[in-house]
Amino acid sequence: MAVTILRASLAFVAFASLAACATEGVAPVSNDVPRGDFVLRASGQGDWRVECTIDTVRGRSAVAEIDGKGRTNYDVIAIEGAIAGSCSYEAGDADLILTAESSGIACPFEVGAEELCRAMIPAGMTDSFTISLQ
Repeated sequence: MAVTILRASLAFVAFASLAACATEGVAPVSNDVPRGDFVLRASGQGDWRVECTIDTVRGRSAVAEIDGKGRTNYDVIAIEGAIAGSCSYEAGDADLILTAESSGIACPFEVGAEELCRAMIPAGMTDSFTISLQ
């Protein structure tokens, strides 16, 4: 399982070793297990925050949080082997744009004519959404 968080001015990657993910009572991952790779891009001005808790094929939950402060910020959450989960968001004093570019994961937003999995979150809105396999 890898959790990647990219920042406009700083990029860092946190990897959890597969050995550390193995726990008693968790079955080994089979190639037959349905899974997806969850990627959520967020951009906006002002203060905003997105937090996701994603269940993975390894039987563990990956938690990732990104936030923006001040000028236009762009961040990404990427989690391999996702099977389900939820994300909450808080748009600050400006609109927040969330774009999901995930393989094997159903789009958690209403898809418009352009068929991009994108949501424009109005300033000041706080809400959440769930993700699931297609």
